Amino acid sequence: MTVLPLDVIWKLIGFLAADDPKHSSTKACSLVCRDFHAICKKRIFAVIVLAPSIDEAYLVPTSSDFECGNTSALQALLSRTPDIGECIQDLHYTLASNDLKCPDIISTFKKITNLRRLMIAFPIDLPALWNNNPLRPAFIYHLHLPTLQSFAGFNLNAFVVADLIACVNLQSLILMHAIKPVTVRSPSNYLAKSPMKKLQDISTLLGLNTFSA
Repeated sequence: MTVLPLDVIWKLIGFLAADDPKHSSTKACSLVCRDFHAICKKRIFAVIVLAPSIDEAYLVPTSSDFECGNTSALQALLSRTPDIGECIQDLHYTLASNDLKCPDIISTFKKITNLRRLMIAFPIDLPALWNNNPLRPAFIYHLHLPTLQSFAGFNLNAFVVADLIACVNLQSLILMHAIKPVTVRSPSNYLAKSPMKKLQDISTLLGLNTFSA
């Protein structure tokens, strides 16, 4: 019996997943053995879209290679198998009104520990504020993960720019339609203390739609 090196298995499953948008073959492959299951799981749950419905989701990934559901489904999933939280690298989250009434979601979000890309959207018809939001601790937790490289925010009313201080590895930042931003009193001092040195002018950022480091 020939034993394939682990890196070869990774590449084979990667090729399979790239041509398997609905994950049907990847899910079948995950049943072969324990090692295959661990590798396939990282592919299956790499991209998660949370929204009241797929039609209400903001900035859905261009490929169909993602799992879509609501926060209740995510809570159930990570309650049964919390290690899946380490597999999620790309999270697209459109806030639902019911989410604001469920603080337990915070503990669920904190099980996601390896996030690289984060998108948060507040629907225009939902009166939610960034700086007065029961889910803000979870948002800040994700923003401050050392693995996070990209953050996109849509309609984040009263966004607190100081929340970006600890985003040490952020390479891409998008803020669209963020009205009534909470400004900092001394942008120059704020910037001097921020590890995110690629933000050259914090006062410009407050009025900027898109910024890439």
